Amino acid sequence: MADGSLKVAVVANMNARSVTPAIIKDLKDVVPKGHLFIPRGSKEGKTVARQIVRDGFNVIMCAGGDGTFARVITDIMECAEEKKTPAFGAIRLGTGNGVAEALKAAPYSRDNLLKELQQAENPGARIQMQILRIDKKFAPFAGTGLDANILRDYALVRKLLNSIYFLPENIRGTADYAIAVATLSFWRYALGKLPEIVIRNGRARAWQIDFHGKRVGKPKDPGEILYRGPISFAACSTVPYYGFDVPIFPQVFTLFGDYFQLRFTSVSIFEVIDAEHAFKNLRDLFAGRFAHPKLWDFACKEVIIETDGQLFQIGGDPVGKHKNMRIGSTKIIAVQGSVAAAPEPPTK
Repeated sequence: MADGSLKVAVVANMNARSVTPAIIKDLKDVVPKGHLFIPRGSKEGKTVARQIVRDGFNVIMCAGGDGTFARVITDIMECAEEKKTPAFGAIRLGTGNGVAEALKAAPYSRDNLLKELQQAENPGARIQMQILRIDKKFAPFAGTGLDANILRDYALVRKLLNSIYFLPENIRGTADYAIAVATLSFWRYALGKLPEIVIRNGRARAWQIDFHGKRVGKPKDPGEILYRGPISFAACSTVPYYGFDVPIFPQVFTLFGDYFQLRFTSVSIFEVIDAEHAFKNLRDLFAGRFAHPKLWDFACKEVIIETDGQLFQIGGDPVGKHKNMRIGSTKIIAVQGSVAAAPEPPTK
């Protein structure tokens, strides 16, 4: 049942690919006046966060993708008192919707928008959600390697194609990513040398895990080096999915006790697309079943990734080059999406 005492804010990301003028109209039609916020850029986002906290909103629905969710939480946490932190939900409107998929938010439609807002007003539709904390930033996932480079290349391709009048962004969909991978990212990793990194365990015990999330071997002590060598990908996550609902972290929901998943690999692109196993490898990769002797998974509470200055991404947004990144986690209250909601009992 809805609780009329709850104040729900909706924050829409104008830069999200799916946030079209028609969707903005839907939001303005459905969301009460004074409850919809559409910041333009990070500076306005921080101003909106302060207003939301000052006005005492209990729930914030993030209309966008994983980057929107990460930025809104980060801005709110910066100015909210810990004990008065609101609940956070997702309206599925991004290119990457890993959080929306994990929370079981419905695909966007006007009817589903109403259902998600009903969930936001229902105090029973709440779950505890673990989220990464990287210094003062909060995000569902973060890391370095191929994914961070693809995001950088994607931004370059999008900027270039946006300058072409007859190729507006809203008709390109995921094509920008495909172009970025095919023309830039693939060749960067195919022809270049894999970067060397060190992954060090943080301030709590960590465990190597197998494909099913079962602990393998002895625990790793605080400060112990988990890996030293070349990598094509190294990232941490509290949700199974990256963009396009690809389960890159299939063991996440098997972990307990405030652990998040660390996954890294030194598998090269050519080892994935070798002539004999290319189809199976790609199929397994996109289904979350890919396994390889050079792919490692850990359950961690904190890790430090040390590099010679590699690109990193936080929540699907490129954040430039860093020599080290300390990644921990915390808990937030999240809004369970309408797909996960129990159906109403049948009427007689």
